[in-house]
Amino acid sequence: MMTQCPHCRESSEVNDALNGLFIQCPACGRGFRAGPIAVAPVSAVPPPLPPAGPPFTSPIPRARLAAAFLIAGIALSVVSVWSSQGQLDLLRRIERGDDVGEPEIESNDRRESAIGLLGLAVHLPGVVLYLCWKYRAYKNLGPLQAGRMRFSPGGSVGWYFCPLLNLYKPVQAMGDIADGSIPPGQVGRGVRAIIPFWWLVWILDGVASQVAFRAALRAEGVSALVGATNLDIASSGLTIVSNALTLLLVWRLSRAQVERWRALAGPANPEVPVGGPR
Repeated sequence: MMTQCPHCRESSEVNDALNGLFIQCPACGRGFRAGPIAVAPVSAVPPPLPPAGPPFTSPIPRARLAAAFLIAGIALSVVSVWSSQGQLDLLRRIERGDDVGEPEIESNDRRESAIGLLGLAVHLPGVVLYLCWKYRAYKNLGPLQAGRMRFSPGGSVGWYFCPLLNLYKPVQAMGDIADGSIPPGQVGRGVRAIIPFWWLVWILDGVASQVAFRAALRAEGVSALVGATNLDIASSGLTIVSNALTLLLVWRLSRAQVERWRALAGPANPEVPVGGPR
């Protein structure tokens, strides 16, 4: 066993049979009672903390921006339906042979052109803001401990730009967001059931917009213009429904993510304000 002289603090190894007997220190020559050196207990070292995951960031600010343009798109589509109805009335009067002056035709054309330009000014930023929201919402699935993540945050947005694959990949990503955003203990069938119908209307709206645009470019004669105008009215109606469903999903899923995070974080962790950060 190892023992230690209490006088000079020198350690030495002695036979276990000498435990408790007086011996002479080989270093200083003084006597002391032999005994094993007391070993201080080794304190348990806590295991290293796991690396911190990506932080949760409230999607509400991005949802508000996207919602503003979605609502503007709905309002503009309503105006477009009204304007197209006015154009139909004008075309029917021309078909009947009524006296329609050139100023009235030019006024109709200017109104339709202005609505078309406003539509681009609202639609394009609205799409960009919606995609920014979707990126943030999908990125939050990691901190929210979502069970299924089939894409990366960038992939959830990038599939929109891949032909053919953009017919089903984006709706799968939206399904992942819905499944991973519902707070624990709550049933999300209501939101989940909206997604297939939303996606069908989204696709129909895109197809109808293209068909109506091409029909208007190729229209020659009054009857062709009547058909193109009817297509434009149908397209505007689909845009109203599509924007309304998108607005519903964006807002409800954003609120659900904040509620799920608060439920998972618990009172020991700071809450994420509903309005931020971005």
